[in-house]
Amino acid sequence: MLTRWLAMTALLTSIAIASNAHAANIMSMSYEPKTDELLLKVAYSGTHDKHVFSLGWDECHDYAFADAKYQIMANLVDSEPNDEAKTEFTQNLRFSLAGIECRPVKLTIRTSPGFNRTLVVPALEN
Repeated sequence: MLTRWLAMTALLTSIAIASNAHAANIMSMSYEPKTDELLLKVAYSGTHDKHVFSLGWDECHDYAFADAKYQIMANLVDSEPNDEAKTEFTQNLRFSLAGIECRPVKLTIRTSPGFNRTLVVPALEN
């Protein structure tokens, strides 16, 4: 009986901790070749809709698989990660990829450990 009670308490504690986690979720991700931009639709929780998002870039690495010569990762950073999760919001974001010289590149955007989206950005046409 005590073991069952401890297991239930641990489960409820885990659920409570997970429900308080504040993370943005990428609803969609695409590349716009005309403007050389990454387009993201992001869902997040907070008390207001004025969160500012940025990308924290890693270095570009060689990647010898499939349709990409290189690989690069970036973290999606929320300006207010501790904003109380009261209401769900979405934002459409645009990020210039003009500074990404290693192409074609497999681009992975991370929102939190284990949660990411990936796409291939083609080489620039001259």
